[in-house]
Amino acid sequence: MIEITKSIIALVVAELGIPIIRKDQGGKMPSGNFAAYKVMSVNGEKWNSKRVIDNPDPLKITERYSKTFVAVVSLSFYSLTSVADIHLLAEKAVDFLQVKGREQLDSLQVIVDLENGNITDRTTYLEPIYEYQIGFDFKIMLRKELDVELHTLDLPLSIEDATNEIL
Repeated sequence: MIEITKSIIALVVAELGIPIIRKDQGGKMPSGNFAAYKVMSVNGEKWNSKRVIDNPDPLKITERYSKTFVAVVSLSFYSLTSVADIHLLAEKAVDFLQVKGREQLDSLQVIVDLENGNITDRTTYLEPIYEYQIGFDFKIMLRKELDVELHTLDLPLSIEDATNEIL
């Protein structure tokens, strides 16, 4: 899920043309407007949805199990001058994740869903200045599949075949 999240963020960076860093990390802050993301949670359900799929070997059965992972990512945009400076960037990011980037996101085999679709003001006062911040949260949903191959017994097709084999 980490690599998928990084790939999605890289797509947003390419679309917006601004740096996006990971929150709560050491290092130098970008100058000017920038964004930061944080993976808030990753949940995976138990392996389920067992179904039998075709196997070319008649002596084997393949069972396919599936599992869905959901990560919630917080994306915030920062400015030292005003919220207006970054609001347009946040809107472009929402447009990309919901519409414009759909084909690229589909190629990653994920579904991206905005938590509530709202861009919220996350401005904080850091004495002696305000850190203007707006953002939104989105979910990344990824489905994984696992195939398990089982060996079967080579049994006669009918009672007559079984009788003939014994004789």
